[in-house]
Amino acid sequence: MATFKVLAKPTFKHKVGLPSAGGETVQSELTFRAIPRSELVPIYELRSRIVPDGETFDMNDQLDREAQFILKLVEAWDFEEALTLENVRWLVDNVYGVADVIATEYLAALRPAKLGN
Repeated sequence: MATFKVLAKPTFKHKVGLPSAGGETVQSELTFRAIPRSELVPIYELRSRIVPDGETFDMNDQLDREAQFILKLVEAWDFEEALTLENVRWLVDNVYGVADVIATEYLAALRPAKLGN
């Protein structure tokens, strides 16, 4: 008989198809942090700041926020390069849409676990 644990594991692994140049998808395994729902909203808001009227959109600010967003969700990855702010910043600057994919896949990975509880 399966047993239920109230306290979930602090991390979980999930295969993610990351976009690459030429439209190909590269499968990578990310180790995500298991974050309580009450803490997810501020993390997702970090990524999607709305520029107030009168302010100019700042791409560097957007890329920095996307990199910080990914680092809050991802504990480890299977890339050759280390999981650092500098490397994640390079990733979001050079791989268009990667933050969107990681955000979507994180929630998709949680869904089966949440449905089972």
